[in-house]
Amino acid sequence: MNVYIFVAAALLAVVPVVVIFKKCVDQLKQDPHSMKKVQKQFFIGAALSKIVPAILLMYGIIKMTPVDAVSKLFIPWAIIGATVIGSLVYIGSQKDPEGSKDVKYTVNTLVTITRPHVFTVPLMAAVFMFLMMI
Repeated sequence: MNVYIFVAAALLAVVPVVVIFKKCVDQLKQDPHSMKKVQKQFFIGAALSKIVPAILLMYGIIKMTPVDAVSKLFIPWAIIGATVIGSLVYIGSQKDPEGSKDVKYTVNTLVTITRPHVFTVPLMAAVFMFLMMI
């Protein structure tokens, strides 16, 4: 059951970033010239949203126990993979908004910035789960 600590960390890292991204995209669509302000809000929100997942990752590492079979990791890996893929699809769907050239540029910049934030903690969680097999 310690595996699901890593799953919780991954989910709590991805979902808030997507929510913050959606809020920032809506702001940029209304006023594309506020890119600096919105980008600052995004980075602060993303940084704050990573605190609980980082604590969960550390707790999971401390409580890590060996897993007898790799089959016990398939469902947690699938949950993490589905969450990451779903969020990347959603973020990618925002890439070409309707509007002026400034709106497209600012939203595409935010999409490019957001993608790595979606990958980091889930990737660490998946690797730590793999290490439970050793």
